[in-house]
Amino acid sequence: MNGYNGPRIVFNYIDCPDCKQRMSAKQCPSLEKEIQKGIEFEKVIVKKAMERAKFEDLNKEPRLKVVGDPYYNDL
Repeated sequence: MNGYNGPRIVFNYIDCPDCKQRMSAKQCPSLEKEIQKGIEFEKVIVKKAMERAKFEDLNKEPRLKVVGDPYYNDL
């Protein structure tokens, strides 16, 4: 709710601090609502990032086609 302290947007606040898995709080509707807002915001940001990567022709990066590379088929 406080926002971000810089230009980098992270979504760690919707992950469990212990196991780093995505949280769910079905038993607490107000908390679940905040988690869902964070998840929806993440989807919007990822969509915009993919569009930007395609605009900058990063989808033509050779590393995306090298089998075994950490970025293989993962724009």
